[in-house]
Amino acid sequence: MVGCKIIGLDYHGFVLVSTCFDFILLHLIFKLYLSKYYAWGFFFFIVFSMGYEIDLMRNIKALLLFIYSLQYVYRKKITYFLFYNTIAIGFHSSAILFFPLYFLLNRDINKRLIGSLFVIGNLLFICHIGIVKLILLPVLTFMGGVYSMMLINYLDSDLFSQPYGLSFGFVERIVTFFLLYKYASRLEQKSCINRLFINTAYMYLLLMVYCSDFSIFIDRVAAMFRYFYWILIPLLLFGKERISYHKVLISFYLLFSISRTIALTDTILYDYDNILTGMRTFYDRKNTWEHFYINNY
Repeated sequence: MVGCKIIGLDYHGFVLVSTCFDFILLHLIFKLYLSKYYAWGFFFFIVFSMGYEIDLMRNIKALLLFIYSLQYVYRKKITYFLFYNTIAIGFHSSAILFFPLYFLLNRDINKRLIGSLFVIGNLLFICHIGIVKLILLPVLTFMGGVYSMMLINYLDSDLFSQPYGLSFGFVERIVTFFLLYKYASRLEQKSCINRLFINTAYMYLLLMVYCSDFSIFIDRVAAMFRYFYWILIPLLLFGKERISYHKVLISFYLLFSISRTIALTDTILYDYDNILTGMRTFYDRKNTWEHFYINNY
C-alpha cells in the first residue's frame, strides 16, 4: 500500500492494485482447495466476506495469505507457514492470531464436546446472558496497559458492544453447525485438509454464541474465520455424494445469501459506481463516510 503512494497511484489506481492482489490470492486458494467447485468459492466469498473485503482492506490480505498457508499446516511444513504469515503481519498486526492455529487446526477434536458447548452457548445466546463483559472487564482492569484500556473502552461503548440478537443469521448458523457435525467425516474422507476448515468452523460458530455481547469482537476477530464457508459449503451442497434434503438446503443458502447481501449493502456506504456510470472521487466518498457516522453514531 505504501508502494502505491511511492509510484504515485491515485485512489482508483490503488483500488485496482488492491483488488487484483486479492483476486490472485483467491484464485490460488480456490484452485488449491476447491478445484472444480472454484466458481462457488467466489460466490460464498462475496456472500460471507464482502464486507471484510471492502471495509478492512489490509486485514483481508493478511487473512488470504493465512488461508493459502493452511496447506503447510496439513503438510507439517512450519517454515513455509511462518514465511507466509510473517508477510501477513506486514499487512495487519491481527495476523499474529494465526500463528497459534498451526498447532490447533489439525487436531482431532471431540465432537461430543463441541456439540455440548454449542448447545450451551446457544442457550446463553437466547437468554441474553453475556459472558464476555462478565469475564473480560475484571481481568483487563487488573492487567492495565494501553491495549487493556482500549478493550475496556470498546466494552463500555454502546456502539461497539451491542449484542447480536435472534435473526436469519442465527438460523443459518444452527443449520450450518448440524450439517458440519453430521458430514464432517465425509468431508475429511474427500480430503484430509478439510479437517482444518471444519475445526475453523467450530471455532467460528462457538465464538458467535459465546461472544455475541461484544459486536466489535465478532466483526473484527470472529469474522476472520468465516473463510470456512467459502470451502465447505460448496463441497457439501454440490459434491458428488448428495446430502439429505439437498435441494432444500441449496434453496435455504441461496435465500440466505440474497437476504444477507441486501442487508449488508443497504447503506449509502456501499453505493456502487464505475467508469460507465460515473465515478465519485475519494473526497466525495470520504465526506459521505463522515456524514454517515456523524448522523448515525
